[in-house]
Amino acid sequence: MSLCPNMWLWTCLLPVLLLSHTQAHNQHRAPKTFHVSEGQLFILPCSPAGQQRNVSWSREGQKLDQEGQRLIGSLGVEVQEGRLWFKPVQSRHSGVYTCHYRSQTGEHQAQMELSVSREKCPFADEHRTQHQGVTGMLPCKLQHHYKFYNLSSTRPVRWMKDCAPLHRAGAPVRVDEWGYLWLQEASSQDTGTYTCFLDLSVEGQNYSAAWSMEVTVTDETVYVDPTVVYPQDQVLPVKLGDSVELQCRADLGYSKDDHTFMYWLLNHTHTDDHPGLSDSWHYVQEGWRVHGVSTLLISQVHPGLLNVSIMCCVNNPVGEDHGQLWLTQADTSAFHRSLGWSLGLSLALLLLVASVYYCRVELLLLHRDLRGRCSKHYVADEKLYDGIVTCLHPSGLVPSELDPFCLQLLPQRLETQWGYKLYIPGRDNCPGEAVHDALSDAVKRSRRLLLLLCASSPQGAVQPSDELQPLCYEQRVGLYDALMLKELHIILIEIGGPVDYSRLPKSVQYLKRTQGALLWRPAPRGRLGFLRSERSFWNRLHYYMPQVPSGKSQLGPKAFSPASSVVVC
Repeated sequence: MSLCPNMWLWTCLLPVLLLSHTQAHNQHRAPKTFHVSEGQLFILPCSPAGQQRNVSWSREGQKLDQEGQRLIGSLGVEVQEGRLWFKPVQSRHSGVYTCHYRSQTGEHQAQMELSVSREKCPFADEHRTQHQGVTGMLPCKLQHHYKFYNLSSTRPVRWMKDCAPLHRAGAPVRVDEWGYLWLQEASSQDTGTYTCFLDLSVEGQNYSAAWSMEVTVTDETVYVDPTVVYPQDQVLPVKLGDSVELQCRADLGYSKDDHTFMYWLLNHTHTDDHPGLSDSWHYVQEGWRVHGVSTLLISQVHPGLLNVSIMCCVNNPVGEDHGQLWLTQADTSAFHRSLGWSLGLSLALLLLVASVYYCRVELLLLHRDLRGRCSKHYVADEKLYDGIVTCLHPSGLVPSELDPFCLQLLPQRLETQWGYKLYIPGRDNCPGEAVHDALSDAVKRSRRLLLLLCASSPQGAVQPSDELQPLCYEQRVGLYDALMLKELHIILIEIGGPVDYSRLPKSVQYLKRTQGALLWRPAPRGRLGFLRSERSFWNRLHYYMPQVPSGKSQLGPKAFSPASSVVVC
C-alpha cells in the first residue's frame, strides 16, 4: 500500500518530463538555413506556426516586437502578420532568428538561420538528382512562395546556370508560364547550380528575389510503372475474311530502355502460337513522355477470333499492365438498310427535281391560277382583245397551209378552251370599214401580238430583208408599241420549223435574241415525242398569254406579264 503514492507521483510527472524533453529537443535542433543574396527581397516565415499571427521574434536573444521597435527600425526589418520582411536584405541581417508562438500543447519556438552573401546568386538551398536521358522539370519555389503572400511578378521568371546566362547545347530549354524550367533529355552537361530570379512590386517599390538549387545528372536508368492507355475493354465489329490491324498504346515514362517489352495474348496464349497473327512495337515521343505503340496484324478474320479475349501486355523491371478487347461480327444489315435509304432518297430527290424541271411551266400556270382564285383585289385594264394574230414570212407570201392554224387551232385552244378573245384580220374586221384604222384600233386594244413566223423555204435566192419582207401595217404599229412605248407584248411563234431571221427586219431579230420564240410543229399520228412537244407548246403559249381573259377582272393594278420570262425552244 505504501507504493501507491509513489506510482501516482510518477504518473503525474511522466507527461511533464516527456513534454520538457520534447521542448528541449526542439530548442537544440539545428536551425534551418536560408541562403539569400544582398539587396534582394526576402520574407522569413515562422513555418511551424502555420497561419497564426500571434507570433513574436527574437534575434540572438534580443526581442523583435513592439517593445523592441527601435531595434527593428535599426535593422531595417518589418514584422507583418507574424513574418519578417527584409526590404531589402543586407549583410548585417545574417544571424539566427527565433520565432515564438503558442498552440494547444503550450508555448513553442523555432529557429531559422539567415545567411546573406554578397554574390549575385545565393548558395543552393536544395539538391536534386536528374536522370540522364529523361526530361526533367525544375521548379522555381519563389513563384509559389510569393504568390502565397499575394505578391505579383512584374516580369516572367528568369533562370541562370552557375550564375551565368543559360545556354544549352542540343535541345533548347523552355520556361513555362508557371516558371518551371524544362530540361529535355538531360545529359551530364546539365549538372550545375540553377538560380531563378523573380521581379516583384511591393507598395510601389520594385524588388528582386532569387533562389538556387543544385542539380546532378546521373546515368542510372529510371523505370516507372507502365500503363496501357488503349485498349480498355473495347469491342470492335469486324467482317469475316477481312484483314485487321489492332493497335495498343502504353505510357512508358520518360526514357527508352532495353528492358521494356510489349506483346499480345489471344485467349491467354501468345500470338506467336497462332498462324496468321504477327505483332511489332516501337517507341513514340509525345511531348515529355515516351509511349510504346504495338500493332497486331490479323491476316484474315475467322470465327475462332470472335468473342475471345485479345490482350495487349507491357512490362518492365518495376511493373506490368495490360488492356484487352474483343472482336464481334459486324451487323451488315444496318449498313445495307442505310445504303438503301440513301439511294432511295437520292433517287426520289432526283426524280422530284426532274419532274419540277419538266413540268415547270405547268407548275407556274397552276400557281398563277391559284393566286388569282385566292386574291380578292381586282381591277379592269380596259382592253378589248387578249391578242391580235398576224403572219410574217421571209418571202413576203403567207402560205395557205397556215390558215388551219390561224383560223382553227388557235381559236379552238385560246378562245374555246381558255376563254381568251382574239382579233384575227380577215375574220374579225367588218366589210366596208377603213382597214388601217381598224387594225390600228385593234392593236391599241390588245394585250398581246401573236406574230406567226413561217419556216424558211429552201429554194429562192437570198435578198436583203427590207426588200423581201415589208412589214404589214398592224405589225409596224405593234412593234412600235412593244419596243418604244412598252405597252404591248409580242409572242413570236415559229410555224413548221426554223426561220431564217437574217431575211427579217432588225426589230424581229432583236425580239428573237431577247425573248426567244415558241416552235409549233404538227404532231403526226402515233408519234409520242411530237405529242409531248405539242403539249409543251400550248402550255407555254398559255403562260405567255394574260393571266385573266379580257371581259373579266384581273389581279392588281396591272395585268400579270410574263413577257420578261423567256422559254426558248
